Amino acid sequence: MIELKPEQIQEWMVGTATAGVAFAGIAHGLFGRLADEGPVSAKDLANQAGVDEAYCARWCEVAFAFGFLDREGDGFALSDAGRAALVPGSPQYAGGAFVNMMLLGHFSLRFAECLGTGDVPGEGLFAERGIFAPLFGPMLEANFKPLFEKAVLPAVAAYREAGGKGGRVLDLGCGNAWFLVSLARAYPSLAGVGVEGHEAQIANANKRIESEGLGGRLRCVAGDIVEPPVDGPFDLVTMNRSVHHVWDRKERLIGSVRDRLSTSGRFVVWDPNFPDTDEELRTPAKRTMVLHSLAEAMQGNRLMPATEIADWMRSGGFDVEAHLLNGGNEGVVVGRKRAS
Repeated sequence: MIELKPEQIQEWMVGTATAGVAFAGIAHGLFGRLADEGPVSAKDLANQAGVDEAYCARWCEVAFAFGFLDREGDGFALSDAGRAALVPGSPQYAGGAFVNMMLLGHFSLRFAECLGTGDVPGEGLFAERGIFAPLFGPMLEANFKPLFEKAVLPAVAAYREAGGKGGRVLDLGCGNAWFLVSLARAYPSLAGVGVEGHEAQIANANKRIESEGLGGRLRCVAGDIVEPPVDGPFDLVTMNRSVHHVWDRKERLIGSVRDRLSTSGRFVVWDPNFPDTDEELRTPAKRTMVLHSLAEAMQGNRLMPATEIADWMRSGGFDVEAHLLNGGNEGVVVGRKRAS
């Protein structure tokens, strides 16, 4: 018999509370203000951030108790741990992870409701809690940009081929444009267009592009990523963690991509590599992926193994190579368009 010790339960509770206090500070920019301003009182912090003064005082106490803040005179300042984990730019920045934890909490509660009713909220699931909307793109960037730059970009020749010749890239499901910006930084002659189905993301994406000085090379537009409102030819079409959102229209999608690719163009799909077998589900990395699958189920989607994506590309007229990265948790499938 497995004995569940009180210390284990306490650890789970503390982990949940830590994520909650960190998320509140991230959502309202409190950590950033503390980093910029230095020691401030809870009252001054509330005024600067535009939040409720009484709640801000309680938040400062909790953030102090959990080690994110230190006391300095009559005010609060970021602790070393708080600065390392919660100020963007730090090598140990974990802000995206804390946002992801709270998203998973929201999804878990909704799943408990849907389990009893059979409801499928669909893509509107993300909009049910408005506080997540401005944080979703930055969360994906914080979680996946380092992985892209360190592991995915070096492994996939299709990026280098398109970038080296100053090609055109179409990113389907571009979010806040972090991928396009990263690719354009790596290859200064590359140009690109991003398409995003959530219109609220487009303004943020183009603002980001302009702030990076890339407005002459990149742009993002609102539209259906299966029938994107842009014409080819493109040397590279990419889908980063978005193909499972439109898998129910996969046959039309593959035709749409083929129509927009140049003769020698590449189609690169990066998605979680969902396990083929139950035995893998208990590994730590796969547990997070299984939680992710709850959210996808409520949106009418499902995560797939990279082998299924590769088979789909082959049947759609592509020669395929697949890369399993990050311990096999990430699948990057590259398709070269076959001659007609």
